[in-house]
Amino acid sequence: MDPLTSAGLALFVCGWAGLLARRLRRHHANGLFAIAEGLFCIDDIRLNDPLGTVFCAACCALYAYWWWHGGGGNGTKRRLRALRRKFQATRRTAPQPT
Repeated sequence: MDPLTSAGLALFVCGWAGLLARRLRRHHANGLFAIAEGLFCIDDIRLNDPLGTVFCAACCALYAYWWWHGGGGNGTKRRLRALRRKFQATRRTAPQPT
């Protein structure tokens, strides 16, 4: 078994074990599943398997979507909002004579 498949299976097993033992929340497990499916997709690309690549890419996108919308991307969303505030225009008016 090649290293990409082994790493993907290990992440998949860790995600399921964490869910069943109630040590991981659903969105954290979805994040692990998304990474595992990404590794499977890379391996399918390497093996020149187009059907497997499309299937794994779709699963990876679905798990990543569930992770992002389940609360997993909150830290990322907060950092992006803070970065956006730095680039927003600020209205500056000249001092008015008194």
